Amino acid sequence: MEEIRRSSTKRMYLWGIGLVFFVLFCVAAGVWYMQKEVYYRSPLHQLLVEMGEEANNWKMPKDIPFSEDSAEKLFLVGLEKFGAGDYEGAARDFKGVLERKGEDPALKGYTLFFLNETEYIFQGVGNISMVEQLMEELTYYPPFKEELLWTTVLTIGYDPQLRAKGIKMLEDYLRINQDLKVEDWAAVKNTIAMMEYQEGNYSKSIREFYDVQLRLEAKTLNERLTQELVFAREYIANIYYYFEDYEGVIELYNRLIDEGKKSGDYNICSHYINLSTAYLEVGEIDKAKTTIKELEFLIPDMDQYLREEIKGSVLDVLANIAMAENNYVKAGEYITEAIELYEERSSDVFYGGWYLVELTYCKYLLHEKQFNQVIQRLEAMNQQGYAKEYGIEREVYENLLIAYEKTGNIEKQIEIYRQQLDSEIEKESNIKKEYLNFSKYYKDANRLQSTNVKLTKTNSISFLIICFSVILYMAIFYFIRIIKERDITDQLTGVYNRKKLGALQRKYQQKGTPAQIAVVMADIDAFKKYNDTYGHMQGDEVLKDVAEILTNSVRSCDEVIRYGGEEFILLLNEVEKETVVDICERVQRKLKQTAIVHETSEVKPYVTISAGICIQKEKNKCSLPELIEIADEQLYEAKKQGRDCFRVKEV
Repeated sequence: MEEIRRSSTKRMYLWGIGLVFFVLFCVAAGVWYMQKEVYYRSPLHQLLVEMGEEANNWKMPKDIPFSEDSAEKLFLVGLEKFGAGDYEGAARDFKGVLERKGEDPALKGYTLFFLNETEYIFQGVGNISMVEQLMEELTYYPPFKEELLWTTVLTIGYDPQLRAKGIKMLEDYLRINQDLKVEDWAAVKNTIAMMEYQEGNYSKSIREFYDVQLRLEAKTLNERLTQELVFAREYIANIYYYFEDYEGVIELYNRLIDEGKKSGDYNICSHYINLSTAYLEVGEIDKAKTTIKELEFLIPDMDQYLREEIKGSVLDVLANIAMAENNYVKAGEYITEAIELYEERSSDVFYGGWYLVELTYCKYLLHEKQFNQVIQRLEAMNQQGYAKEYGIEREVYENLLIAYEKTGNIEKQIEIYRQQLDSEIEKESNIKKEYLNFSKYYKDANRLQSTNVKLTKTNSISFLIICFSVILYMAIFYFIRIIKERDITDQLTGVYNRKKLGALQRKYQQKGTPAQIAVVMADIDAFKKYNDTYGHMQGDEVLKDVAEILTNSVRSCDEVIRYGGEEFILLLNEVEKETVVDICERVQRKLKQTAIVHETSEVKPYVTISAGICIQKEKNKCSLPELIEIADEQLYEAKKQGRDCFRVKEV
C-alpha cells in the first residue's frame, strides 16, 4: 500500500511539473502572438503603410491618433523634416524620440531606421549600433517592411570594416525567420550576395545569386520577383566579367535585354552599356555600335533625370568605340561632353561611372601625348583606392606603364610593374581560394548525398543522385579549370597575359628562380607608326601573327606571355645561351619569311622585332622582376643600336 501511495505521489508531481511547463509555454506563445498582433495593429505602422512610396515627401495630416507631447508626435515631426531635406532637424527629433518612452510598438524600429538614414547622409556610412538595435527589433517583431531590413544593412555595407558584420546580421535574420515571403527572401539573399561580391568572396556570392535564380525561375513571377531575378543575373554577369569570360557576359546580357524589353525594366539601360563594353573587349566593334544605337533609340522615352544620367555612360562607350576605330577627333568630342555632364551632376546611375569616364579620358590623353596629365590622374585614382574599388586596376596599371615609358621614367615603370604584379598575385590568390571554396561546396554536398547510402534496389534513386552529383562536380571542376585558363590568357593573341607572371612569381618565391632560365623581352619595332598607317584593327592582326610566330619558335617547355601593348616576354627554361640565340634568330627568320608589310618602318619594309635577353646561370641569382628589368635594359640597348636585333646579358 505504501509503495502504491508513493508511486501515485510521484505521478502527481510529474503531472504537476508538466502542467507548469505547459502553462509557461502557453503564456510565452500568447505574449509572442499578442506582440505580433499589436505590432500589426500599431497606429504608427498603419499610418506609415498608408503613406506608401511618398514617405520622403510626406506632410503631417491634421488628424493623428497621438497627443501633442507624445514621442509618436515628435517622430512624425522629425519625419516631416526628413521629407523636406532638413536632416539635422530630423536627427535631433529622432534622438529625442529615443529618449522618451513611446507607447506604439513600432516606434523604436522606425525611429532607428530614419535616424540611421540621417547618419548615412551625414557620414556616408550607417551607425553600426543603430543597425544592430534595429535588427533586434526586426527579430522579435514581424517586419513592417522588409525593405527596411536590407536598406539599413546596406548603409554599413559600403564600409569594408563593417561589411562582414552586415552579412552575418542578414544570415542570422534568414536563419531565424524561415517563413519569409519569397520576395523578401530573395531581396535579403541578393543583398547578402552583393555584399559578398564587394568583399571579393566570389564563390559565396555566385552561390547565393544562383540560389535566388534557381528558386525564382521555378516561380510565377510578379513585378518584384522579376526585379530580384534580374538583379541576381546582373551580378552573375559581373562575376563573369571579373573572370574576363566575355562570351559568358555577352550571352547573359543579351538574355537580360530580351527579358527587359518584355517587362519594361529601366535597368535595361545598364545591360546595353555592359553588353557594348563586352563586345569591345572581344573586338566586335560593329556589334558594340549596334548595341549602343539601340540604347540611344530608347533614351528619348526616359524621364529627364535618368536620360541625363545614361547619356554620360553612352558617351563614354562611344568614345571607346571611336578610339578602337582610330578616330581620336570624334573620341575627344565624346569624352569632353561626358566629362562636362558628370561634372554638372553629383551622382551617376552606373556604379563607378565617373571613374570609367576618367579612365577613357586618360586613354585619349595618351594618344594626345599628354603623358604627365595621364600620370597625375591615374596615380590619384590608384592611391585613393578607386581603381581597385571599381575593378579597373589592370587598365590603370597598363596605362600608367605606357605613360612612364613615354616619359622615360624607368624607375617608376619598375615600381608600377611591381605594384601590378603584387596586385595580380593577390587577385590570383583570391581567385584560387574562391575556386577551392566553390569546389569544396559541391564536394561537401556530394559527401552528404553519399552518407549512409546502400547500393540496393530500395535506394536506386539515391544512387542516381550520387552519380549525378559526381558528374556535376566533375563538370564544375572542368568549368572552373576553363575559366582559370581564360583568366591568364590574352583574349586577342591567345598567349598568356601578365597574370601568368603573377603565378610564376609566386611559384618562384616559394621554390626560388631556377638556374639556366632566360627572359626574353621582345618589342615590335615602330608599332605605333604601323597603327597610325594601317589602323588599330590591322595592328591587332599583326599582334596575333607575331604571337603565333613566337609560339611556334619556342619549345614546349617554354612560355610566351603578352606583356602589354606590342611587348612580349619569352620565358625559356633549362636553356643555354646558344639555344636562346637560336630561338631569337628563328623568330627573325620567320618574320622575314612572313614579310608583313610595314612601309613606314625606318628599319625594314616589313614588321620586325627587337629583343633584350637576360640569362640566369645560377639558381636564385635574381628574382623574376629583376630578370625582367635586366632584359628590358638589354631591349633598350637593342633599340639604340638600330632595332631588328637582340642583346644578351648573362647573370
